[in-house]
Amino acid sequence: MKRGDNITELGAVLNERTKKLIDVQTHWCNVKSVDWDKKTMVATGLVDDLDFFDVNLGIGSIYKKPKVKTKCLIGIINNNIADAFLIECDEIEILEIIDETGFKIVLKDGLLTFNGDQFGGLVNAKELKLQVDKNTLIIQKMQEVFTTWTPVPQDGGSALKSLVSLFTNLQRADLSNIENEKIKHG
Repeated sequence: MKRGDNITELGAVLNERTKKLIDVQTHWCNVKSVDWDKKTMVATGLVDDLDFFDVNLGIGSIYKKPKVKTKCLIGIINNNIADAFLIECDEIEILEIIDETGFKIVLKDGLLTFNGDQFGGLVNAKELKLQVDKNTLIIQKMQEVFTTWTPVPQDGGSALKSLVSLFTNLQRADLSNIENEKIKHG
């Protein structure tokens, strides 16, 4: 063992024991104000009415914008009120999740977006299938009509005209309702 190793080892043991003595600090508060651009808020303690400034709305990749005047729980790192962060709250206005690649999910005003909203809503797959099946049936009937049609001399197309009703009376696809407006992607 080298000189000074005992002191380093003693320091590490004391540091670990001290960490065990420090209680986890949490406080129930009301949200006083929110600065969404800076991802911070001011919260007022329910017990002591003291303000906690610059409380982080997230740590890293998940951020919540709490509603002003809502109840929340904040955490304090190493008993340092300058290192406060939002743990949970009763109501949120925005939830934002960003991964290391920059992929971003935002829930705001009842709208869920994935990487923005420039591509519109997600397709309602059941509705799309129902509507595409209608068009498929029309095409199938057209193929059958033209496959079975036999030209008749001197009829001027009346034989074909009588067969056209087999597919012209079918309901065509209505693709106007296949978009889910509540979820957008980009």
